[in-house]
Amino acid sequence: MDFLTKFIFHLKKPKLIIVADKPNSLTIEALSQILKPDLKCEVIKKLNLINILKNQVLILNSDFKENLVFFIKHSKKPILAITQLPNDRLEQITKLAENLPSRGCLILNFDNEAIRGVGNKTSIFTLTFGFQKMADLRASDLSIDQKERICNFKIDYEGNIIPIWLKNVCSEQEVLSILAAISCGIQLDLNLVEISQALKDFKQDY
Repeated sequence: MDFLTKFIFHLKKPKLIIVADKPNSLTIEALSQILKPDLKCEVIKKLNLINILKNQVLILNSDFKENLVFFIKHSKKPILAITQLPNDRLEQITKLAENLPSRGCLILNFDNEAIRGVGNKTSIFTLTFGFQKMADLRASDLSIDQKERICNFKIDYEGNIIPIWLKNVCSEQEVLSILAAISCGIQLDLNLVEISQALKDFKQDY
């Protein structure tokens, strides 16, 4: 990464959400839907000068081949969200988690033991999501209509329970990706009602 790009990033300090999920991630799609009504954000494949200058929030679906430590250290609000572990990238992801500054947040899929274990490597604030009862943000009462390609479930966060309805989301793994996006929204100070309303119009692209 060239000096000017790093300098401008340091100067502007955009919020940065790094997502570890499958390529063309549903987490990325849902997060973009949640944030766009209120925040100037952009989904990017690689950090560059233009998208740093244009946006307040950068959403990066990373393959973790690039060293991102500088950027999480200089972001106003760095968030690392892990839904699925990219192949052979656990070491890089763990290093990134260990370098999150105190203003950052680690968001982890509680239902995956390996991902949950990343939280043991750092003392940074961690928000977990999943179907299991010990998750901070928990989904329950999941109902999937495969024929109509719709699903609904409830999310419970800090005692607040909100229903979620989604189109073209037809598996538990896809719901976990949605939960990761919701968790990121919470960390950017959106409330569950705002997030639920934003997701009403969400429809997964194929």
